[in-house]
Amino acid sequence: MFFSIFRYRTSSFFNYKKITILNLLNVNKILFCLGLSIICFFSSCKKDQPEGPNLNANTFIFLGHTYDWNDLAGTTVDPRIEQLPLSDYKGIMLGGDICAAVTRRQETIYHIDYLFDLKDHLTFYTLGNHDTSHGNLHYITDATQRPDFYTYYHDETLFMVLNCSYDYVDSLKNKCDRMQAQLDMIQQTLDTLTAPNLFILTHQVIWGICEPDMRSTENANAEVGYYRFLCNGGFSTRFDVAIYPYLKTLRSQGTDVFVVSGDGGQRSKKYHYESPDGINFFISGINNSLKPENTPLSLIDDINFNPDSVLLFHQDEFDHSFEWEFVELNGLVE
Repeated sequence: MFFSIFRYRTSSFFNYKKITILNLLNVNKILFCLGLSIICFFSSCKKDQPEGPNLNANTFIFLGHTYDWNDLAGTTVDPRIEQLPLSDYKGIMLGGDICAAVTRRQETIYHIDYLFDLKDHLTFYTLGNHDTSHGNLHYITDATQRPDFYTYYHDETLFMVLNCSYDYVDSLKNKCDRMQAQLDMIQQTLDTLTAPNLFILTHQVIWGICEPDMRSTENANAEVGYYRFLCNGGFSTRFDVAIYPYLKTLRSQGTDVFVVSGDGGQRSKKYHYESPDGINFFISGINNSLKPENTPLSLIDDINFNPDSVLLFHQDEFDHSFEWEFVELNGLVE
């Protein structure tokens, strides 16, 4: 009888232990499934929530007037630009005045090349007065391996990069052959273009008198609608007469036209104007490396210290059309 009782108690003990282990396993399974469900729930919720600006492989970023006011040597960009995740973007449009004295020293263009990869086929660099005022234009063209004005076609889009510092800065005065060549390139290209999208990139705001209500003077750092594309040219060589009619024709034929200038940020942080024909004009630049206490007296009534913004163009992966948005720069830096 002792052995019977012992067997019964032993059997009961092992049965109890087996049941307990099974119960624990079942509880663990339940907890695991519950935890997995919670993770999946929050993951799906997170996907539905906006995660900041729409940065993807089909986005171009436009950066203008990026020089660092605190660098007296004129060799660096606003430190926030160096913190941008530039590899996230499909392309980079540089709107000029990238450093305060780009061509004074060749080392400066080496630094710009390091930041933006100037040789990349989707890095576009339109030149401003701070990029060209010290001459040595070859520093830039050697780095980009492209001329200072050119066109490039990619993904149903023609990019036209202009140099409107000719006859605007002393180092580029009386370059009449180059000015004629640039105007010829512009007009001949626009006269035969059939692309769905056209970008014209400039630094100077040379288009501000195309329409009477553009108000570019109060938004650009320096509005130069009087700019002539030829040496000693008359009004017929201004943008509004020599180029704008081509853009109207292209728009009427279905081409989306974007004219983007980088001489901004001091007065306006985000300027956009859509013409009656549906042509889009932009001024986009930054300026807040300048501290209020260091503002030059000549600018004290004009400077806008609202948050700097940059301009993004998102290209649709399938039909290659573009949408755009201004985004605060501080929200993009890493």
